[in-house]
Amino acid sequence: MLKDIECIPIPRGQSPANVNLTFRKATKNFMITIRVSSLNSDFDNMVIVDDIAYRATLCTDALSAFDIGDSFVSTPMLSLLLNRNVHTSQDLSCDFSKRASGCLWGMLNQEDDATEIAANTWAVGHGPLNDEKLYSLTGTAGTPDGEFGVARFETGGSAVLLSEVVRCALNNVHVQFRLWTTGSAKIKVCLVEESSPSLLDCQDASSGDVVVDLPRIRRPFRVAFAAEAEDQGMVLIDDIVVTGQICPPTTAKQFSSKTFRPTADIPDPNVCRLLSCDFHLGHACLYESSQVSNSAMHG
Repeated sequence: MLKDIECIPIPRGQSPANVNLTFRKATKNFMITIRVSSLNSDFDNMVIVDDIAYRATLCTDALSAFDIGDSFVSTPMLSLLLNRNVHTSQDLSCDFSKRASGCLWGMLNQEDDATEIAANTWAVGHGPLNDEKLYSLTGTAGTPDGEFGVARFETGGSAVLLSEVVRCALNNVHVQFRLWTTGSAKIKVCLVEESSPSLLDCQDASSGDVVVDLPRIRRPFRVAFAAEAEDQGMVLIDDIVVTGQICPPTTAKQFSSKTFRPTADIPDPNVCRLLSCDFHLGHACLYESSQVSNSAMHG
C-alpha cells in the first residue's frame, strides 16, 4: 500500500561498493523500493544499481521436509492385512477415507521377522495442506484430497504398505496413484511373494501422477509401496486406483454340517479397534459430528 515498513539509509561514502541490507520487520505483503532521498539540483545527478541478489525465507517457503502446513496431522492407519479376498482389481482401489478402514492395504505385524520389509509404519494424513509449501518441497502442483497415506522418516529408514494377496494378474493390470515426496524420501512399487516378505520386481516412482504397469503373473502375489529415506523426508500417496483383469478367488467347496453357524453370528474381532478413539489432535476417528434433537452441542 506504499506505506513504509522499514527504511535503511545508504551513506554516500559506500559508493561505489557492495551494499548488504537486512530487513526484519516485514510480516505482511511487501515490496522492496530503492528510493532517491536527496539530490543537488545545481548539478547533474545519477544513481547506478546493479547485481541485486535477494535471499529470504518467505512465508510460503517450507522450513523443513515436514513443513507442509499448520493443519497437517497424521493418525494411525486402521486398515489391516486380514487375508480378505480380492475379487476384482477395483477392490484394491483406495482413497484412504475413514483412516483407510475400508482399504485392502495394510502393514505386516511388527513381530514378523522381515528382512527386506522394515518396521516403520504408514499413517493416514489429514489436511488441508499448504499448497505453496508442498509445491516448494515437491515441485508438484496440487494437494491430496481429504485423507491420504503418509510415511514419515525422522532419521531415515523404510516402510512398506502391502495389498491383500492377488491370485494372479492377467491382462492390462495398472496401478495408478498420486504421489508427493519430500526431503530424501523416495518410493518404489514392488511385487511381493505371497509367502515371503522378499521384494521382487520393483519400479521407481517420482512425484506426480504415477501409472505402473504390472506384468502377467500366474502365481499369487501382493503389491507393495516401499518407501525409504536416507535421513528426513516424507512420502504422501493418494487416490490409488487399480484396473485390469485379475484372477478371482477360488470358490470354496460346500459341506453340510449340523453344527454350521452363519459367519454373520461371529463377531468381527476388528470392530473394537475400529470403534476406539482417543481424539488425538482433535481428530474424530470414525465418528461423525451430529446432533440429536434437543441435545447440547458438542465438539
